[in-house]
Amino acid sequence: MSAESEYRIPGEPSRPRDVWRDEVWSLPLPASEKLLLLALADHVDEKGSCSISVEDLSQSTGLHERTVRRMLKEFTLRGLISRSNRHVGRNAYRYRLARAE
Repeated sequence: MSAESEYRIPGEPSRPRDVWRDEVWSLPLPASEKLLLLALADHVDEKGSCSISVEDLSQSTGLHERTVRRMLKEFTLRGLISRSNRHVGRNAYRYRLARAE
């Protein structure tokens, strides 16, 4: 059982964020990578997409903005996320989490 799922109210339907957090918890990743993916999962819709800025991700994780940018680029190269090429407001991009295989 993941750490996230044990905090759900019994009988309450699973929300999109819960499903994506469970996906992230299941990945064998270093703590900082898992932290950044969990921060993304906190903002996703039912399709696994979210719009968030590097600055907001940096503030919510405590990681330096440069580190967040580097990790997001690595996640894209590894197929963990995809990123739109357009800004969607206040320096935010649209990200989509990939399902764990």
